Amino acid sequence: QAYIAEPGEYFRHGLGMRLWGEIGTGKSLLGALVLKAYIAEGYNGFFTTFNELLAGKSLGFDDRSERDWFVRQVFNAEILLIDDPGREQTAGEKQMDYTTSVLDEVVRHRVGMSLPTIITSNDTKDGFQTRYDKHISSLLEESVIERNVTGVSYRATHNNRKVREMAEGLSRPVVIG
Repeated sequence: QAYIAEPGEYFRHGLGMRLWGEIGTGKSLLGALVLKAYIAEGYNGFFTTFNELLAGKSLGFDDRSERDWFVRQVFNAEILLIDDPGREQTAGEKQMDYTTSVLDEVVRHRVGMSLPTIITSNDTKDGFQTRYDKHISSLLEESVIERNVTGVSYRATHNNRKVREMAEGLSRPVVIG
């Protein structure tokens, strides 16, 4: 709540967030809500999954101008959300080296430019460092507020709500007037 209440202060200091925890606890939702709050305050923001980031950085886009636009967004958005590092598919050590180098490049650039980055992950702080690199973890230590998002998975509850609303003839957004 403090991060949303004073976006200028956190932005001025280049502080992002790293949200980690079990699957389905709301990390991505929380990160997206924070990103939307910053956008509502007039900041330029961008949301990407880590898999999309990797595809955009490599030859994943057929159109070079589209790939270049994506890379500019990742590097230059005033606030960036990278969702789910750790979910990428790697085929051996060479692929993992590439994955780590892309993450290092993005984090290093954004920390150097004092641009806040929000990262959501199922990896704990130690797990993240083991998966990627102590240098990336060190950069994040100086540039993010870390929060463990705890609780049970909300996905079954969310599904039950959808089914109930559908049976009642409701659809999102629910407007009561």
